[in-house]
Amino acid sequence: MRRLACLFVMVAGCSDDVSFTIGKHSLNVSSQAFNYSATTAFCERLSAPVLKMTLADLKQTACSSGDDGGTSTAKAHSQIDLILGLGGHDNLSTPFTVSNIDCENGSGQATAVFTYFPANGGSTDVVAVASGTASLDKDFDFNSGDPAKGSFNLTFADGSKANGSFSAQNCTQLNQ
Repeated sequence: MRRLACLFVMVAGCSDDVSFTIGKHSLNVSSQAFNYSATTAFCERLSAPVLKMTLADLKQTACSSGDDGGTSTAKAHSQIDLILGLGGHDNLSTPFTVSNIDCENGSGQATAVFTYFPANGGSTDVVAVASGTASLDKDFDFNSGDPAKGSFNLTFADGSKANGSFSAQNCTQLNQ
């Protein structure tokens, strides 16, 4: 019975990959991680602290120090970075308004960007978010080891849409 319970926990923690097409590129999400910054490290114009969720099609190695954060140049890959400004957002379960923010001169609650990285370097293809919402399921302790869970509904500048949920582990080595 104990072995069956362990098997259930392992299966319950897994989910089917989620796919999006943004612009002319696909993203088959197989890796989710979040990074936390007490400052505005990920976008200067969001209120600190800041939470960055990365949904990528490149498997990350449990955020070990050898993890490239999803930026390997050996093969083509894509990712969505969803960045939430937590400062001044009293109830983290209340949806964040996601918009295209100039991180040097603009302002807002949250932003997102889709990036396609071609194999072996080359020019990246970036599509900024146009509008959307993102929510965290609950207030949580970023240092607890619990995943950041929530949902998003994004429309990108080219009209592409990405809707879904996330359960991202803290990538403490990349926190700032």
